[in-house]
Amino acid sequence: MKRQTKWFLIPCAAMALTMGSALVSFAATGWAEENGEWVYYNNDGSKATDVFKKSGNNWFYLDSDGIMAKNQLIEDDGNYFYVNSAGAMVTNQWRSIENEDSGSDEPDEWWYYFQSNGKAVKKSGSSDNVKFVTLPTSTGQAKFTFDDEGHMLYGWIDESGEMLTDDDAWKSGMYYCSDNGDGRMATGWKYIPAVNDEDDDREGDGYWFYFSTNGKKTVDNDSKKINGRKYRFDENGAVHFEWYNNPGTASSSTVNNTITLRKSAGCPQAVSRPFPARMWTRRHTTMMRPIGSTQSQTAAW
Repeated sequence: MKRQTKWFLIPCAAMALTMGSALVSFAATGWAEENGEWVYYNNDGSKATDVFKKSGNNWFYLDSDGIMAKNQLIEDDGNYFYVNSAGAMVTNQWRSIENEDSGSDEPDEWWYYFQSNGKAVKKSGSSDNVKFVTLPTSTGQAKFTFDDEGHMLYGWIDESGEMLTDDDAWKSGMYYCSDNGDGRMATGWKYIPAVNDEDDDREGDGYWFYFSTNGKKTVDNDSKKINGRKYRFDENGAVHFEWYNNPGTASSSTVNNTITLRKSAGCPQAVSRPFPARMWTRRHTTMMRPIGSTQSQTAAW
């Protein structure tokens, strides 16, 4: 099949004449369209391969065959780039890209953030600690963390920056980045589902945790003061509420954050004590949430 070539840049031509004949030397450089694909010719006439080339204000990548890549994640010298459907390098943008290794422990798509130089934000290979970066979102800004391949991490993250996916992740994880493809670093109160077959007394499917402004989980603290009120956190970071356990049908009321349990069957005397939590009761269930939190919990009656 005859190759059809359309030159994007005007080629340079030089002509030399010899005795009795004419010898034409033709050299062309720059972009050319061949059989519907864009290629780039170097000064020596060879095709550019495995390299970015600029046209106008955009950069384009020529693959190993010398063809301009489109809709691809590009790894180049340890950095990651993305070129869109027009082949242009993406900058200052979030992009979700199909995960070829998706499974039970990995999502169908990974999120990346490509900076002004086109490079994806990623964890430094020499770093042994988690690192969060502030990036734009649709509603403002938030903090995120990434692995060394530029994947935005989510769920529970340990102090070395590894994403944890097993059932006990809530125990060893020190940071929490929202699930469902969000990835924002959590701060303040957060109710998070947690598997714990050893805790038969809890209500709901998770625990309340408190994350400081740097995202770190509060753990192993018997008297953590938050907004002027004290709370108790176990070694895994779950907050523990202490209240009078009435085996009967004592009623309760809340006035100025004080829980009062009134005398009833099985309750020999009224108990009144400061209590840093909201409480809702029904016959067999007490639902609670920390003062200052906005997330509520419900139980079937």
